Amino acid sequence: MVTHPKLQNASLRVRYLLKRFFEDWLNASGGVLLRDNLDHDSSLLATPSCGALCHRANLIGMKLLIPLVFALLGLQGCTQQVDELPGAGHWRVINYWAIWCAPCREEIPELNALDDSTELMVFAVNYDGQNGEALQSQAAEMGINFTLLEQDPGTALGIERPRVLPTTLLVNPQGAVTDTLVGPQTQESLLGVWWGHTAR
Repeated sequence: MVTHPKLQNASLRVRYLLKRFFEDWLNASGGVLLRDNLDHDSSLLATPSCGALCHRANLIGMKLLIPLVFALLGLQGCTQQVDELPGAGHWRVINYWAIWCAPCREEIPELNALDDSTELMVFAVNYDGQNGEALQSQAAEMGINFTLLEQDPGTALGIERPRVLPTTLLVNPQGAVTDTLVGPQTQESLLGVWWGHTAR
């Protein structure tokens, strides 16, 4: 799951509005379907399962909305979280950090600047596996403004768990790790590595 600190409050508002919209839509469309099919199948009066909701939504062309709504509402019955790295087709930077890592604190401003001022997509992975409110709190304390990943994409990328912090990975648009950088990085050092690949 991906979480961005800047969007936390907005996300809560969006989830609330989507929940209200989805409930209203389900009540309206579900009522029509129930009235049309009441004589054929009285079981439709029962509370529908997640699968039934997905099926009913697909009948009226909502295939794209359902996964989005369920993901935002935190329901996992129809969609599952994956540990794949977002941003396919782009160069990406993955930074492993921890609240107790002093060198990590030193490089966070550099990574914030890299994320804000370049085409590189920067992601943060908490080494201790924190998620939810604990992750948000620690990221805020560290001053992380770039995107947080609640799941480590290391397995999907075919890499071992870092043994030293901070560790930063450079991932190409095809999803392959091109560089593993150990120790605190700067915007200049990361751009140098990236330019070394794109200039070829």
